[in-house]
Amino acid sequence: MASMFSTGFAWFGLALGIALVVEAAVIFVLRHRPESASRRRGGGQVPMLLCMGVMFTSRSAANLRGWTGPGMTTVFAVGMLAAVATIVFATRSLASRASAQRRALPPSQPE
Repeated sequence: MASMFSTGFAWFGLALGIALVVEAAVIFVLRHRPESASRRRGGGQVPMLLCMGVMFTSRSAANLRGWTGPGMTTVFAVGMLAAVATIVFATRSLASRASAQRRALPPSQPE
């Protein structure tokens, strides 16, 4: 039963990781189209999605292949680096949004 649950979770993680990588690629392509006159700023989501996709995909694929030992240690290290990078990109994105909102607010007038 535990093996079946583990395999199902690995397949779900693999599908989620692939979906995140594809979503990051689609967003990147749509943002960098030559016919697009105005390019949106705020590219923090694409690296964050890519790192999350790498994290889920590498771990799940290694579990499905039955890797152990040094191979799984390498996959664990790659996953941890991707997780840390995801947190860094998410924090940068939130900080840039907060600073943009502060700049957009009109100054308050004293009463």
